[in-house]
Amino acid sequence: MTIVGSILLLPTYLLALQEEQVQLNTIAKLKHEKDIRGATAIESELKTDQLILGLLEKSLSFERSSEAIGRVVIIRKDIHLTTLSHSILSSTTASVTIQGVAPTRTSLLSFKDRLESMLPGARADLPISGLAKSTNIPFSLQVFYSIP
Repeated sequence: MTIVGSILLLPTYLLALQEEQVQLNTIAKLKHEKDIRGATAIESELKTDQLILGLLEKSLSFERSSEAIGRVVIIRKDIHLTTLSHSILSSTTASVTIQGVAPTRTSLLSFKDRLESMLPGARADLPISGLAKSTNIPFSLQVFYSIP
């Protein structure tokens, strides 16, 4: 009786083994697909993070307007400043536009020289008409310089 029962159960046992193998293969396939989707999601997040870091790195390399204006204010000495503006013209060039009143022609020319020596690669444009007076000279000058 045991032998007959074993023979009758053998096809069922073989079907159960085959079904187990099919289910194990399905589980392995699902796990593999999940790993690929997870890796794809991680790669996507890393690419996004890399773009963000690139943008942050670029923004850190630009000179801050407050730094340029602060340097101008420090070297002004007896020059009275009325307007200061800073513009970033490109990734390598910026400008500072300055308006004010200089007590003498000499102090204005000295201020222009200090600006050119303080800012890297600076070139200051001072209209000659601003030098017509000898005292209390209203001026407007623009300084172009290289961003380090």
